[in-house]
Amino acid sequence: LLSPSELPSVRYFTCIRSASQYIDGILARFYRAAGGVAHNLPNYYFHSKPAESGDLREAESALRNLTPVGFYFGALRPIEGNPDLSAYRRVVVVRDPRDIIVSFYFSLAYAHTPSDAKFIRDAKEARAQGIEWFVRQPERIAMVREPLEHYRKSLWGRDGVFCWRYEEMMGSFREFATALEAYATEGQAAQEVETIVAENEAQNRQAGGENLLSHRRSGIAGAFRDKLEPETVDFLTEQFGELLDFYGYER
Repeated sequence: LLSPSELPSVRYFTCIRSASQYIDGILARFYRAAGGVAHNLPNYYFHSKPAESGDLREAESALRNLTPVGFYFGALRPIEGNPDLSAYRRVVVVRDPRDIIVSFYFSLAYAHTPSDAKFIRDAKEARAQGIEWFVRQPERIAMVREPLEHYRKSLWGRDGVFCWRYEEMMGSFREFATALEAYATEGQAAQEVETIVAENEAQNRQAGGENLLSHRRSGIAGAFRDKLEPETVDFLTEQFGELLDFYGYER
């Protein structure tokens, strides 16, 4: 692929259940409006599995395949090691890990379309065992912790990195969208901000209450306290304690 744009390429790093698809769509719109090429590379890799291109989570493959000029690549997961990404614009959005794991339970158990036999088994087990059991499973805790630990060590708070918390985005979407556009496209897609903000406001008016069968669900910060027993909240707070302190979440 070739791009006519001279903008620095954008790498967007995220966590599951943190509005990653929604933010991915916004970044793609901004980048296209600024004359760049937006390509959902993780989606391509997921469906096509191009063995000759390697794994996007490996530093060598990621640096070889992702040119630093003219492209937005889609929602990426952490890259192994700590490669130099200073040539790229880097966007990182995080969320309270306790809300992530609770949201993931409802997504797996009720909302997601089954993709394979393992998914069907996992979803059935999650429904049968319940949320209190699910959020205590070591593999689920590790799945939530690992990307947040990676971003803590390599990206969050670094010079030149756009860092935002999901909760602040939900509380002031206009501020988030304005700052994101300015960082990603240097004002070249400013005309898109008002349109996206208006769409977000209309979507929120139509959303209504929580829907267990919706991939989007409620998105309310701190909802884990209403979904879990107090002792389970305490357990998760202890498990994620250092991350909560680092990212500024109340224990």
